[in-house]
Parts: sequence; C-alpha cells; structure tokens
Amino acid sequence: KQKSETPQNPKELNSHIPDDLNRAILRCLEKEREKRYPSAADLCAELENIEKGIPTTEKAIPERKPFTSREITVQFSIKKLFMPALIGIFIVAAAILIWQLLPQKEAISVPSGKPILAVMYFENHTGDESLDHWRKMISSLVIADLTQSKYIEVLSGEKLYAILSDLNQVDVKSYSSDVLKQVATKGGANHILVGNYAKAGDFIRINVTLQDALTEKTVGSEQVEGKGEENLFPMIDELTRKIKTNLDLSAEEIASDIDRDVDKITTSSPEAFKYYTEGRDYHNRGEGRKSIQAMEKAVAIDPEFAMAYRSMAMTYSNYGYESAKKKYIQKAFELTDRLSDREKHLIQGEFYRMSEKTYDKSFEAYNKLLEIYPTDPIGTVNLGILYYELEEWDKAMEFFNVRIQDKDESFLSYLNMQYAYAAKGWYDKGQELLEYYLDNFPEDPPFVPNLKRGSPSGE
Repeated sequence: KQKSETPQNPKELNSHIPDDLNRAILRCLEKEREKRYPSAADLCAELENIEKGIPTTEKAIPERKPFTSREITVQFSIKKLFMPALIGIFIVAAAILIWQLLPQKEAISVPSGKPILAVMYFENHTGDESLDHWRKMISSLVIADLTQSKYIEVLSGEKLYAILSDLNQVDVKSYSSDVLKQVATKGGANHILVGNYAKAGDFIRINVTLQDALTEKTVGSEQVEGKGEENLFPMIDELTRKIKTNLDLSAEEIASDIDRDVDKITTSSPEAFKYYTEGRDYHNRGEGRKSIQAMEKAVAIDPEFAMAYRSMAMTYSNYGYESAKKKYIQKAFELTDRLSDREKHLIQGEFYRMSEKTYDKSFEAYNKLLEIYPTDPIGTVNLGILYYELEEWDKAMEFFNVRIQDKDESFLSYLNMQYAYAAKGWYDKGQELLEYYLDNFPEDPPFVPNLKRGSPSGE
C-alpha cells in the first residue's frame, strides 16, 4: 500500500484535526523524498508552529490501535522500527499520548495463590568454560518444563533476564543472597531455585536448591545425573518432578498436572536447544538479527522445533516485518503438537488474530489458555486487544487493567489502557496517569515502547 496507494486523508478519520496539522501529516507520507520534510528539525519546528495555533480545549486525541502483548524482549530505537517517512506521525502520536489516561480504580485481577518460582541461571562446576552455555540452557529447560504446570507460576526467561539486567547480574557466575532477594522482590516470586552442574567423564550431575524467598530457608535439595548430553532432557524431566514435590504439590496435583516430556515440547536435540538458548539471549540483548540467525541454525538441526519458529515470528514482528512474522507463525501453528498447551493456545490465538474473519477462533484459543492458566499475561492482554478491535471498550479495559493492577512495568500496558479510554473520550486523567507511571517506573522511557520489560512474553 505504501508504494501503490495514496494515504487516506487524516481529516476523514478525525474531522477535528486542524488543516495545517492535516497537511503536515500528509507531507510526512509523501512517496517522493523531496516532497517530505528535509529533516526532523524542520518537522519539529513545523509542529511547534502548529501547536501554537491550537487552543488547548480543542486539541483532539486520535484513536490509536493497541500494541500486542509479546514475550519478546527487544529494546529498539524508533529508527529501527519505522521508515523515515513515518517519523513525523510517530512524533505527533507520542506528543499526543501525554494527555491520556489513568488505570481504573477497580480491576478484574486473578490472585493465583500458587507457588511463584524464579529459576536462576545455573553455576558451572565442571571447570570447562566451553560448557558455560549450559548455565542458561539448563535454566531455560527447567522453565519450559515447569511452565506447563497448572499449579506453579514460573518467571519467564525474559522476565528473569530483565531483572538481572537491571541489577547488572546477567553475566555473573554466582549470586549473593542479596541479589536473590532482589530478584524475588522484583519478580514477585516466593521461591527461588539455584543450581549447579558438574561433569565427571561422560557423566553429568545437576544439583538444585529450592529456597523460600521470604525466609531464605532451604525448602529442599535435589540431584539428578545421567550419562552424556543426550540424557540431559530426561534428567530435566526427573528434576522438575522432584521440584514439584518440594513445592508441596500433592500427589493428586502432580498426577493431574500437565507435564509432557520436555523434549516433546521443545526439541530432542541438545545442539538445537543450544542455538535456541543463544538466540533468546541475543534477543534479550536487543540483537534481533543475531537472534534470528541462531534460530535458523536451531531449525536447520530440528525442522520441527516449533518454539524456535515462534521466537523468529515475534522477533520479526517487533522489527516491523509482518510478512516474515506470518510465515513463521504459520510454521509454528502447523507444529502445535510440538508445543506445550500454553504455547499451543498462544500460537493459535496469535495465528487466528491475524484476520478478523477468524477472531472467533482466536477468542476460543485465548479463553482455553486462561481456563488453564488464568494469570497468563500475554493471553490476558491479547484478549483485551480483541475486544478493543470489536469496539467493546469496557471489556477491553477489564483485561488491560489486570496487567496494570499487577504493576506490570511495561509502558505498553498503560498505552493499551489509554487507547481504550481515548476511544470512550475519557481524556481528563491523562496527567495523573503520566505522573503515576513516572513515579512508579522512573527508569522506563515514557513514550517509546520498551519491550525489554514486557512480557511476556510477551515477548
């Protein structure tokens, strides 16, 4: 459309837009470079002149489309997200967002009452630095396995990375008790799992200690071992079953829990999972190109590695490559039997959400997800977005507000909520919202979406 179609006149979408602002927007969208503003400085000067001529009481707030919640954690610049022709629109939208709004005082929130677990990166006790990649790899496998559970909440790998990054602890080899306490506080975890791995010949041994985050007392210690890296996945399955027992899950809960073998929901190839972990690490560091390259190596080894396809899809989406996103979402969708129930419903919801004709199936997928995992952040936000698309503003706000009441640090949560409020014409609480966000999350940029703290999933 950008190449072949003339943009719709903004005044047809919002008749209150002043003529000079309307002309400025259309100039930003000119297809020929020489017809656009020669520099951002020129555009800013133009916007300042336009603003002087707009009475405060007449400033209109255009309806905007909410951002999708993602478990992706890329932190990126405007330059990477938008083509130069769209910079003007982004600046206008960012300035306008200041006026928009505050979370509702009452929200639909789902207290889980479940153990909330933070799985730290493991310590390398092998003496072999070439095995350092197991530190995050073993942690990722434990997280993937336990995230299936209906009775345990686990901090995502992206959330853990964001917290450790804030504490400047991403690359440390071991953690002090103070760091563990801060991780638990920031992540809302009531249990912390720390562990190490050692190697004697071909035999691998993994040791873990489960701690109560509040009292710092040891809840339980477990050990598993196996011969060769090919036995790493069965070792993880054995380990997570033991962890559930230490978290006081009853025999009935353990028996009825969702717990497919970890190689059935990820990959049976340790080498492929190594590249997957490497790709997620690049992704967390904001190096999207390297992340995708690592994922491509993973799927070259295991062409049915659905989680790797999903990761590529969402990374491409974060960088604005929607056609590539659709390609890899389609691939992951075709391999949903290779995903956990949580991942399967997320993929189905995302796949069907790409077309209004299949919104009903998207609703069905996300509702199934929340039936099993009522506090899933990505499912919660994406359901809100679906209701928003159908102009059911109140329903959308209920879901958006869950994340805000849970003190989600991502500005996207506030952005999505304000879109729904703006659609209802509730602009008067904008200053209060801005002050609330800045007071509670002063380290986050207030206008540029910061996916480092999102998700989620989301990211």
